[in-house]
Amino acid sequence: MSVSSRASSPLLLRLILAACMPVGNGGFAALEIRRAAPSEVPLVAALQLDTFAPPPAPPALLPLLAQMYEANQRASRENMLQRLAHDLDVRVARGSSLLIAFEAPSDGSGSQAAAAAAAGVGAGERVASVSAAEVSTVLSSEAAGLVDASGRYTEPGPPLLGTVDLSSGELGLPTHALAGGLYISHMAVAADARRRGVARALLRGCAALAHERNEEHLYLHVEPSNAPAIALYESEGFSRLPDGPPYAGFTRALHLQKRAVLMGSVLEAHGA
Repeated sequence: MSVSSRASSPLLLRLILAACMPVGNGGFAALEIRRAAPSEVPLVAALQLDTFAPPPAPPALLPLLAQMYEANQRASRENMLQRLAHDLDVRVARGSSLLIAFEAPSDGSGSQAAAAAAAGVGAGERVASVSAAEVSTVLSSEAAGLVDASGRYTEPGPPLLGTVDLSSGELGLPTHALAGGLYISHMAVAADARRRGVARALLRGCAALAHERNEEHLYLHVEPSNAPAIALYESEGFSRLPDGPPYAGFTRALHLQKRAVLMGSVLEAHGA
């Protein structure tokens, strides 16, 4: 794995990773992995929503009823998006890191959104409130820009390819005995970017951030039937953990014992 590390701050972890999948097989030449800026949280929420709760296929209706159905669905999705963005803001304020993936510029420079993130905004501080309608506009129009740390619109950057949540909060719950490390959750990759190395790059970003925090362990849950995901995690050094204590208690504490298995990775020390 070829990794070029750039300036790091409490808000910004920026890595440029060489292709995690051969370009000839549909992979990207290089991917930029960094923490999401506060103004990008609604974009993360939109990708999570589309991944984990995609809109239902519209039923066959008469034109007037179809218009009413679409309007109701649009309002419902916007409400869901606003609530999810708020929940993500709360998680960031409590210490979670939302990592995001973009295709790295060919000249090696960072996106303007990365520069906005590096402007010194404290993690968890929401500078610009972006409504669900504005998020929809940003997602659907390449001409739309993002809001930087000062509240000004910037030139549009590359599309968001993926995101993942990295947190110590789950490990700190008093309802289990597993201690230390970071927990990976809510891995989401845009539909047209799947099977192109984005998830692998996000996992490597999580490992880099864990090193930055001097953490030695990473944990995640995966559905036992999701063979491609399990194969990816195993190729990145994760292995299934025993069902006994303290691991089973951690899975029960997250109410995942009926639908997921726990995997973990021990990170190499710096310089190893």
